[in-house]
Amino acid sequence: MNNKKLNINESFICKIWENADEYLLPLKTTDGEDVEIVDYGKKNYDSGPDYIDASIKIGGKLLKGHVEIHQDFKHWFEHNHPADRKYVSVILQVVLWDSKNRKSPKLRIKRNLPTVI
Repeated sequence: MNNKKLNINESFICKIWENADEYLLPLKTTDGEDVEIVDYGKKNYDSGPDYIDASIKIGGKLLKGHVEIHQDFKHWFEHNHPADRKYVSVILQVVLWDSKNRKSPKLRIKRNLPTVI
């Protein structure tokens, strides 16, 4: 069996995120919490999180902040986001591929980061 992942770029994953109501619903975090998208946020064309000013209910709790998109679950750490202040307001990570040895993403402020695969 071939376990090779397709090389789908982040821009394509962003298009899926922007149309999540067509492709992704219902959403759950990797911890099993329900995710309701109130506002997807605005695409960030500068450095930092991919979407800013999003509003998302996770487990019934409304969160406002940013959304980070990755190809693979492990990219949160590989891109050194936990040490970068630009990512402290991220409320959700959205990834296309899971990782074998998944490590729960954390923010610089030591808060766990909910993730949707």
